Parts: sequence; C-alpha cells; structure tokens
Amino acid sequence: MTTIKEIAQTCGVSVTTVSNVLAGKNKVSPETRQKILDEVKRTGYQPNFMAQGLRGSRTRTVGIIAEDICQFTTPGLLDGIMMQLEEEGYRATIKNLRLYSRWSDRWYDLEEKYRSVFDPAVQELLASRVDGIIHVAGHARVIPVYPRDLEKPVVMAYAYSESAQIPSIVPDDEQGGYSMTKYLLSKGHKRIGVLAGREDNIHSKLRIDGYRKALEETGLSFDPDLLVYANWNKQSGYAQTRQLLKQSPNLSAIFCLSDEMAGGALEYLRDRQIDVPGQISLAGFDNRNLTEYTQPALTSMQLPLIPIGKRSAQILLDKILLDASSAEQSEQVLVERIPCTIVERDSVTSCK
Repeated sequence: MTTIKEIAQTCGVSVTTVSNVLAGKNKVSPETRQKILDEVKRTGYQPNFMAQGLRGSRTRTVGIIAEDICQFTTPGLLDGIMMQLEEEGYRATIKNLRLYSRWSDRWYDLEEKYRSVFDPAVQELLASRVDGIIHVAGHARVIPVYPRDLEKPVVMAYAYSESAQIPSIVPDDEQGGYSMTKYLLSKGHKRIGVLAGREDNIHSKLRIDGYRKALEETGLSFDPDLLVYANWNKQSGYAQTRQLLKQSPNLSAIFCLSDEMAGGALEYLRDRQIDVPGQISLAGFDNRNLTEYTQPALTSMQLPLIPIGKRSAQILLDKILLDASSAEQSEQVLVERIPCTIVERDSVTSCK
C-alpha cells in the first residue's frame, strides 16, 4: 500500500505539504498541488482515517528546549524553527535551560546539574501536551538524555542523538573546514596554520578532518606544527597565535575555527605589527556579526543556522504526522548535514 511518505518523496515535497493538500489547505502553489493530486490518483493512495482521527486530537504546539538562548547560535536556530512552524500553522512553547548563564562552560560533563534543569523542562512540555520536541543544543555533541520510550517525537538541532528514533540536523563542519582550506589553497597559500577549539570537541575534529582532506587532495602532507588548540574565545586565540607562529614562523595564512579566536589572532598580529592580509591572511568560522567590523573585515565560514532550524522543524512535523502509523516510521539513524558557505571579505589575499 502506498504511504503518504512515498507520495511526498516522489513529488519532492514534505509529508506536511502532502497532508495540507489532501486537507484542502491553500499552502502550496497550484503546480505543486496538481502534481501531488496527480500522484495520489496514479497510486490510488488512500488516507489512513484512523490515524487522521488520532492526529485530530493534537494541539499543533511544538515544545522547544533551548540549552541557552544567549548562546550565539541559538537565535538563528530558533528563527528558522519559528519560520517553519508559523508557515505550517503551529505554535511553540520554549523552555530555556540557561546552561551557559548558570554554569558557563563547566556543565558539559555534569549530568546531575544538567538533569536538574532538563528533566523538569521536559515534564512541563509533556504536561502541556506538545505534539513533539525540538532540542536546540549550545554546541555539537552526542546528547543521550531522552528516554527511548518517550511518548513524543524529538529532533536534535545542532547536536547528535544516540537514538535511531531521534534525527539530528547539524552543520556540515567537515565540509566547512574543507571548503575554507580549498579557498585558501586557491589563493596560493600552502603553509596554512589552524587555530582550533578544544581537542575533544566535535566541531574541532570535523573541521580539522576537512582541512586535512583538502591538503591531501592538493598533494600536501599534514604538518602537526601547523595546528594548535585553544578554547574558542578571543583570549585563547591571542595566546595560541603566539604559539602557532613560534612553531611555524613561515606560514602565510591562519584558519581560525571560530571568529572569536580569529579576533584574538588579529589583535596579536596587530600588536606585533604583522599586516593582515599583506603578510598573513586570516580566515574565521561562524560568520558572527563582529566579522563585518574588524579591521580588516574578516573572511569567514557561514554557519547555516536558519536552514538547520527550518529543517529540524520540518522533520519534526513530518514525524508528528507519521506518528499514528508505525508502519511508516523509519528505523534508520538520520543525521542530516547542512552545508556551510564562505563569506569573502578583506582578510584574505593571494599569496605572493
């Protein structure tokens, strides 16, 4: 028997879009509507009326658990989520755990502290009868806190799940590291230093993997002296740029895996009267607001925060619609990586 999911895949649209067309809602173009209706007629698809009855009791409200709305990635993720929910006629209830505000970066491995704010938030959302939950993480890591028998569908935004039932929508960090390195190589740079974040951080590992892949494709070997680890912030960026230049004084470019560290690197180079980009080109990652206002303006890799948010919401809504029909549930682990894009400014020039 043909399923609504198969109709959506054939037509290249979401399950929600097919559902809206079948319900007579004017949310799509006439061309898309006709394409769906033609496919329904061709396949002889019959809606599951029992499932529709169960779905009719839903609240059309999605719960959002944000680890900290002050974390720089969260506003973009939330904006994308809200854009998609509003488009589909859903509301949202947001629980802000305030993890960074409460414990700075000291909460990562403290499960008791984490659960002291996470568990009550989940219970409140379930008590308010949300149809599903989107978990908006502060940084990418594996998050194992959701029970496997949770009665509502969950989607991870900006983090990974250990459960096959919880999709993960994340930035393609490896592609971002690869693309920026290829960009610097195309400018003639062969000695490219990397100022990375914490060594055990998923963002660091994947972006470095992309850097190494780009070097290998160009026939260059990885030099460990061109890599130093820092702590993501401006202060550590300043200190570790000193270490990087001590290890590799002949580099021509520095690729910083965060814009804050790039700000520290830029300040160190300015203090040593090293011209950027005349003597050393500098690139960042994240494309935060500060990149437009540095001198020179910083070339950076744009995190796809709004697209991650939109896609997370779309996948959750599809899961909500499919929830009443277990035959249509996938058992495969879903990790969807959204590409990053380079924003060129003035801090990179061709190597002389």
